[in-house]
Amino acid sequence: MSPVVVLFLIVLALSLSGWRQTVNADPSVVVLASGQNNAQGVSVEGGLVYWAEYGSGNVWKISAGGGSPILLASGGVNPVTTFASSGFVYWTDLNGGTVSKVSVNGGSVTVLASGLSRPRGMAVDSGFVYWAELGSYTGPDGAIRRIPTSGGSVETLASGLEQPYSLKVSAGNVYWTEVGSSNQIRKVSTTGGTISTLAVASGNPASVDVAGAFVYYTEPDRINRVPTNGGAVENLASGLDKPNALVVVQEAVYFTEFAGPALNAGSIKAISISTGQVTVLATGLDQPWDIATDGSFIYFTTARGGTDLVGKVPTFSPSWSQQSSGTTAQLFAVKFVDTQYGWAAGGSCGTTTCNSSIVHTSDGGGHWTTQLASNTASFQISREFNGIDFVDSLHGWAVGGSFNFCDVPNTDPNCPSIAYTNDGGLSWSPQNGRSNYGQTAVDFIDSLNGWAVGGGTLILHTSDGGANWVCQYEVYNYPVLPCPFTPTATAPVLRGVHFVNAFEGWTVGDSGTILHTADGGLSWSSELSGTSQNLRGVDFVSPTQGWAVGDGGVILYTSDGITWSSQSSGVGSGLKSVDLVDSLNGWTVGDNGVILQTTDGGLNWNPQSSGVTVNLGGVSFPSTNSGWAVGDGGVVLHFSATGTSTSTTTQTLTTTTSTATTTTSTATTSTASSTTSATTTSTTSTSTTSSPSSTTSITTTATTTSPATTTQTVTRTVTTTLTTPTTTTTTETATTTTISTTTVTATSTSLATTTLTTTETTTFISPTTVTTTLTIPPTTTTRTVTTTQTVTSTTTSPPTTTVTVARVPSQTTLNCTPATVHLRAMTNCIARVTTADGATPTGSVAFTSNGAGSFSGLSCSIAVSSGGNSLVCNVKYAPTATGVQTITATYSGDTWHSGSRATFTLSVVP
Repeated sequence: MSPVVVLFLIVLALSLSGWRQTVNADPSVVVLASGQNNAQGVSVEGGLVYWAEYGSGNVWKISAGGGSPILLASGGVNPVTTFASSGFVYWTDLNGGTVSKVSVNGGSVTVLASGLSRPRGMAVDSGFVYWAELGSYTGPDGAIRRIPTSGGSVETLASGLEQPYSLKVSAGNVYWTEVGSSNQIRKVSTTGGTISTLAVASGNPASVDVAGAFVYYTEPDRINRVPTNGGAVENLASGLDKPNALVVVQEAVYFTEFAGPALNAGSIKAISISTGQVTVLATGLDQPWDIATDGSFIYFTTARGGTDLVGKVPTFSPSWSQQSSGTTAQLFAVKFVDTQYGWAAGGSCGTTTCNSSIVHTSDGGGHWTTQLASNTASFQISREFNGIDFVDSLHGWAVGGSFNFCDVPNTDPNCPSIAYTNDGGLSWSPQNGRSNYGQTAVDFIDSLNGWAVGGGTLILHTSDGGANWVCQYEVYNYPVLPCPFTPTATAPVLRGVHFVNAFEGWTVGDSGTILHTADGGLSWSSELSGTSQNLRGVDFVSPTQGWAVGDGGVILYTSDGITWSSQSSGVGSGLKSVDLVDSLNGWTVGDNGVILQTTDGGLNWNPQSSGVTVNLGGVSFPSTNSGWAVGDGGVVLHFSATGTSTSTTTQTLTTTTSTATTTTSTATTSTASSTTSATTTSTTSTSTTSSPSSTTSITTTATTTSPATTTQTVTRTVTTTLTTPTTTTTTETATTTTISTTTVTATSTSLATTTLTTTETTTFISPTTVTTTLTIPPTTTTRTVTTTQTVTSTTTSPPTTTVTVARVPSQTTLNCTPATVHLRAMTNCIARVTTADGATPTGSVAFTSNGAGSFSGLSCSIAVSSGGNSLVCNVKYAPTATGVQTITATYSGDTWHSGSRATFTLSVVP
């Protein structure tokens, strides 16, 4: 047995033996039951909490709201895991070797299975009870078994396992961990069959849970997840102190931190799956063991021994609190690029003058400072700021303005409508964005490309960071900037704009106006909103999924980016701004302090208490755990989850693979009836370059079977000549020597005479030459690659010859710059394909992502080097959802080279 396993079992034994006895004093914990002797597996259903008391052999229940514990079963040896389902409580008895059940109302205990070898982890579905048997200490002889919930025959789903420990059932599969030296996370069908190994942990994986498309599991110092069908392992949190049990609820992983033999060192924590943020829910616990949840509370047991407890703590409890902004001006817009750096913009106007304002925080709102107050000698804007956007901590834009207070629109240097900063707001400079009715909203996808909208149904665009703004669309023609326009009786004011990438964008405005572009604003089309209310905010999480909000509590939703339907807000107040973190979680704010949240993509919008009654104009959420809303009177509200946040580093484990494949070609030959033995000949390919020199060997294998054989020699010569100015000529010659066929005919002329006739036929095949000319950068290099392959073919009937040749392996590498990209900004991904024989690979590379986003501008070229040419393909990618995405580049191979692929982990931030 390995030292790691021994240490794990020693810690387990110390815990189960009641080594020390303490109680918890964390004020955030609600103690449901105390004085327990090694409280173990906990489960919850229907407002009742169930647990196994390992040290006393009892099974208990208590109301989730508190009260007196009720004994359901006694007389066991060491009950260890419970599972409540459909009016019964099921449990395993580790050293009693049984699986049992009892009604949740108490009564007689039914032993479903006995004589088992240390049953531990268990789960129940609609018809069966599943459990993991650790087996002996000298195995591997563990097993996964099941039995009908009503009793019957035990079925073995998997055997010969090394101490299977924790177990979950999901979507027709059983998932489990093994804590022996193998440390595997595995699965098998609920009906048995082939066992799949999904991951191998670095230490004993004590707990497993399944949610959606992922399996989550613990290691001695970290929590990982792996796709249910296998793939790359993703680290969610590391540097932990013996996480022992976990459960996944919505977008968070809750877990107990056992913390070894130290007294009162354990804790209950949660990890945000989308952000990686770790939140501490309770501390000072003495060896917290198991965990369960009903969605509102986390229920847990401690297992030191003697004075252990069953307790609960709330799950993430969102709350809003007010922060001091340092201004009394109306704030209409807010933007946070992460949970620390944010800006809010607004102002206030009298009858003849306006004061605009921008305030900033770099510590999550702990301190707000005024960066810009206009109508000063250094900078003026004609009206308050209506919108603000930042793409990172340095580059940002604020828009506003109105010609009401400008002498000559756009010619008065003290009357701009757009302000710009490239130093995080330490200094702001004006940009000529056309004043007329001013701008109401702005959205940038990167530091260069952005759009601003406003009065007169005006849409402006810049591709150089605002140095030059170009009018793309307007209804009211105000001839300051050249602009295509359609004069109409009304010109709705546009009040919100959002782009998911450089091509797809939407803007909304008065009278239910929704405009959409799919070409970066070169053309705009109207979409039917189904409302006449003024729309004031819009947000999209992908090119198809978006929301718009407006007056009268209107919330609109689209799932295809074209057709819109109404979602119920439950309020009549005007909604001013909306921000979705992902396809499920979002917030909208509006008049009279209204704040609404959705966790299901808008199927339900639930009110949250803001604590204020002023009108709220802007909302920004950089993560599901933290966000801000701003409004009249300089109000700044901060949303956070209950608990103490600690930062963690998210690591994604990726691999690059190159796979040698086999190509089979078929040729027609004449019929033969002789039998010969098979032969296999391997040859060497030599790659020669001017400097440095190198030799690459490849092996070609041919398989021959009865009844007949022929021998072919295939010579492949690749000559690459690089000469000034820029021409590369590649010539490939495939030459096949003669193929001889012998036909033997037996003719019987009489009972005593037989004539044998032998005919030999020789077929000559002419050489085939293919010449390709490529254009490359000027250089002078001569490189010759010659590959000679001698193979033996197989002749069968009907007459075919099959020749099998192993292709030369290729290798693909992938890099995306920048590796951390903002939502809707672009990253440039470059894939490079090289081959083992140094010859130039042909074809292209396909790019995919496991997240939401779009690729554009794929191009491929040949990169020349003395060590061998490579195929280089690059593409631009614009993500439309935050979080970690995996970009995959796949090269399918060509005639002489096998395919390969590579992955790159891209971090997408708001």
